[in-house]
Amino acid sequence: SRVDYLISANDRLSGGFNWFRSHAIGGRFYPNAANSNATMLNDTKAPSFQINETHTFSPRMVSEARVGYQRVRNPIFPDPESLADWRSKLSLPAIQYPTPQIGFPYVSLPGFRALGTPYDQFLFGQDTWNVNETVSWNRGRHFLKFGGSYNHLRSIDYIPNFPAGGY
Repeated sequence: SRVDYLISANDRLSGGFNWFRSHAIGGRFYPNAANSNATMLNDTKAPSFQINETHTFSPRMVSEARVGYQRVRNPIFPDPESLADWRSKLSLPAIQYPTPQIGFPYVSLPGFRALGTPYDQFLFGQDTWNVNETVSWNRGRHFLKFGGSYNHLRSIDYIPNFPAGGY
């Protein structure tokens, strides 16, 4: 969506908002909690906005300021059936504390497909800020544009390894 607003003959304000969402369901190697697909469920959300302000000083000089922000959150989950204290149910020893260790334990035997997943859930996220200011100046056959920008990126990556133990 976009909105334009004329503040005065020399000032114009505009802005926009976007919303992105993606939901994906992965495949199963096993139809139960031992499913080794660590990326079974993926639910991405990414709202963003931008605001622009244009000021006309004269027919030869124009200033434009922009501010933008985007927030991306991408949690990825294993099979919902594995979200229990399976280590205790299977009478396996605790490898890490505190217990309970949630999820199906990662069990790997040579020559066989692994059971469970070495990850509980992932969380990938980004917060991005963009600030720009430019001034354009025209005089005769000369055109000069100058300004600056600031970009800030904050990244969050949460990947716990072997939350239910590895055997």
